[in-house]
Amino acid sequence: MKRIILVAIFFSGLNVFGQFSAANTYIDQTDTTICIGDSVHLSMFSGGINTNSLAFIQNQYATIPNNGFFSTATQYTVEFWYKQTGCLGGDEHIFGIDWYAQKLYFGIGNACNTLTFLRDQAEIPYTTGSWTHIAGVKDNDTIYLYINGNLALSEPYVATSVPGTENITINHHTWSSGSSSRLSGFFDELRVSDTVRYTSNFIPPTNEFLIDANTIYLMHFNGDMIDELGNSGTTNGATWSNDTPFNTYTNTNVSYLWSTGNTTSSIYVHPLVTTTYYATISSGGATYTDSVTITVSNLINAGTDVDICAGDNVTLNGTGGSNYLWNNNVVDGQAFAPAQSNAYVVTAQDTLGCTGTDTVVVTVLENATSTLTETALDSYTLNGQTYTQSGTYTQTLTAANGCDSTITLNLTLNFTGIDELGAVVKKLVNITDLNGKTIPRRKNTLMLFIYEDGTVERVVEMEE
Repeated sequence: MKRIILVAIFFSGLNVFGQFSAANTYIDQTDTTICIGDSVHLSMFSGGINTNSLAFIQNQYATIPNNGFFSTATQYTVEFWYKQTGCLGGDEHIFGIDWYAQKLYFGIGNACNTLTFLRDQAEIPYTTGSWTHIAGVKDNDTIYLYINGNLALSEPYVATSVPGTENITINHHTWSSGSSSRLSGFFDELRVSDTVRYTSNFIPPTNEFLIDANTIYLMHFNGDMIDELGNSGTTNGATWSNDTPFNTYTNTNVSYLWSTGNTTSSIYVHPLVTTTYYATISSGGATYTDSVTITVSNLINAGTDVDICAGDNVTLNGTGGSNYLWNNNVVDGQAFAPAQSNAYVVTAQDTLGCTGTDTVVVTVLENATSTLTETALDSYTLNGQTYTQSGTYTQTLTAANGCDSTITLNLTLNFTGIDELGAVVKKLVNITDLNGKTIPRRKNTLMLFIYEDGTVERVVEMEE
């Protein structure tokens, strides 16, 4: 049975994904090993956990350095999540430049149930007690106020003063004769952008915002006042709460590219060999690549291919598992003499529980045979062996393929004449018939003996 293994890949180190850290971005599956034939589900995840919001009551607030952006900006979007649980006297800034006369703020009215975006602009009804996504947009001479993604106000910009460089505060404002922090509630996920983010109704994002080229401030309030653009703030009595507008989240405006060519967030793979898969995740011009290695168990080993000579025995031994079963009636560890070259396949179960196979090729090499027929005077030498008598001889040598090479030699020797006293009379160099054809020395046959000194003698040797 084929198995499916789920592997989730989480990406870390991505500045593009808001406040990513080891706490909320990680690989929760190490490299894994599967059996050959198994499927693996690989899944990329980008997101995290919104752990905290900024919490405050009356006389508690937070301060953020002003980077000067608002003093010259003609277009911007300010958005955040806010939950109001109390109000003492009203007329307080939720968020804005601390000095009241600089007019850039989101404010709660005197009755604690109205909301305004920018001083001297119209107030709209505001319902307290639950999380609300608030987005204020300034597009040159027109302002727009969205509550939970719905357009609640659109009107000309009528402010008569230019925002300055005083600090930005949450639940605080200062005037000529004093200051106050009159609200109680929670504040989370602040983003300031130098562009018009919204031009119509939208669904508020339920994930931590992502940095892009238009981001001016980005703060997540996950237990700190860190601004990802470097303008980190401080708390003045405000604390942290686990009351948040959303908890676990997945980023949506990202793209994926796997080394397989797939562009979805998850894929199924069926590796036949150990393979490393790479996935690149991108957003806002930033990219990050991670990888996971899927090792395909291939522990069963039939051994290395082997050459043998015809008639020889060979013993095949599998390794890496147990209960080895071979094809062609071969028994593991028992010698046999194959009649011809063949591929032998072993099947066994390895220590991981995977059933694996492997193949070894046994090549049967042929032994060589040849026959030589030779005639010589007095003696004949072949492969270092000298023969002095006529006859049939056999030599067994090693051929180039390592197997036997058998040579059969049919040898006829002719001998020079010697008188009875042992003195050499003449040196015989050839024997022919009357037609001049070289013949072996024969009985009862007329032969011509040709000697070294050029003389020729007619000879008939009679059989006794």
